[in-house]
Amino acid sequence: MTVPVFYHVPKNAGTYVTNLSLLFFRGYRRTKTVWNDYKYETIKNIEIINEHGTVARLLCGDPDNECVSDKHIDNDPLDTSHHTVSYEKNIDKTCIKKLFIFQIIIEDAGFHLAENIINSLIGSQSYQEWIILREPFSRTVSWYSYITSDRSSHEPLHQYVTSSFENYIKSPDFESNWVMRKLVGVPDSEDFTEQHHKHAISRLDKFEVYDIQDVDSMVDKMFETSYSITRDDWPPHATTPGRNQNPVKGIIKFESLPDDIQKMYTSKTYWDNLLWDKYCKRIL
Repeated sequence: MTVPVFYHVPKNAGTYVTNLSLLFFRGYRRTKTVWNDYKYETIKNIEIINEHGTVARLLCGDPDNECVSDKHIDNDPLDTSHHTVSYEKNIDKTCIKKLFIFQIIIEDAGFHLAENIINSLIGSQSYQEWIILREPFSRTVSWYSYITSDRSSHEPLHQYVTSSFENYIKSPDFESNWVMRKLVGVPDSEDFTEQHHKHAISRLDKFEVYDIQDVDSMVDKMFETSYSITRDDWPPHATTPGRNQNPVKGIIKFESLPDDIQKMYTSKTYWDNLLWDKYCKRIL
């Protein structure tokens, strides 16, 4: 059995993947266990945190209800199936070791810690890493629409990115090489180089990499190869969840941008485009 490890890239359908994953886990519970007969919730969502925030989330089976009494895990009063645990202090001491880890979701704060996180959680058990990429300009437009909307009022950048799309591209807040920086631990203050790109590629070559347009195919393959389950195993009447859509303020097309902005954008996203071209570009 191979544990799927999904890397959650913001604005790349990560929430949709998480919602689908829960349906597949419920299908697994329904067809391959007797947990549905128990009088307590046997699926637990465990959040691994450090001083920078959430580094990973675990979708786990807890048939013995271990998480209720473990002193290292704090219940969220709003959701009895949601727990948090400190990564640095408690990851090797908690009841996590007694759980069935169905899926590991690596959040952006944990990308560069992923190997240590995975080894701490499942040791020598086999796993496969999965990630969704997105055509860079499409992701930029989606991120800009999100960060300038009321939905992002909690984000640190929300109060700064308030000008036009063109000014955003010019600004130091412009986000480039995000996935690769996170994977290999290159801070925004440091120039991104060819060596960093090669390092990121060496990591991603071990992943199952999908374009965002193929997200459903990716999730289907993830759970069929790991657990031999399909959508036919979902609980009766379960339906495919909707996907988050950010309202775009007008249609932003690359070719409609001034020439100097196009050149600046192309320069800033040079490594992003190479990455997407390598793994996702379609032959027309």
